[in-house]
Amino acid sequence: MKERNIKSKKGFTLIEIMIAVAIFAIIMVIGISALLNINSVHKVSENERQLMDNLNFMMEDLSRNIRLGHAYHCEQDFHYVVSVGQEPADCGNRSFSLSFVKVEGDDTDPTGAGYILYSIADNGDGWKLYKSDNGGVSVTPFSITPKGITIDPTKSGFIVHGTTNDGIDTIQPTVLISLSGTMDYKGIVTPFSLETEITQRANDITP
Repeated sequence: MKERNIKSKKGFTLIEIMIAVAIFAIIMVIGISALLNINSVHKVSENERQLMDNLNFMMEDLSRNIRLGHAYHCEQDFHYVVSVGQEPADCGNRSFSLSFVKVEGDDTDPTGAGYILYSIADNGDGWKLYKSDNGGVSVTPFSITPKGITIDPTKSGFIVHGTTNDGIDTIQPTVLISLSGTMDYKGIVTPFSLETEITQRANDITP
């Protein structure tokens, strides 16, 4: 009888299995860490985008109301109220306060209901943009600045040109708005800078 030549088949040793498992675990840890980091960056980006959307909405509110209003009046300092019947006033340097007669508003109303007032001020919680839709006479201006946004007063403000109206003026009043500052999300601070120029829609020439 012939003996069969039986060849032995070798498998993985315990050491080889342990090395393979260790390499796999290291790869998984690196992959999960990268995935978590990407997810964290995505969340930060989403929140920063939301803050920018809120800022853009705030600028839209400014632009729409200013464009439809008239009798722009700016002052260098922060003001809570406007003087009813005040004359339009230019400011060549950035000012912290801008008031104007809103669309279809009455500039002779003693309650100031015909005015809108925007102001940049620090009321103890950082520099913010405030608004009053009645000139601030009976209601203190409220902050329209999104949470997490701080305005830099050295780079923000209103510049107004062309408010003089002598009956022959052909230059429409314009308002340049500059808003710069920082967005803070969970300790991650990102700078921002927005600027827009608005021209009064109503004809500036007195018939």
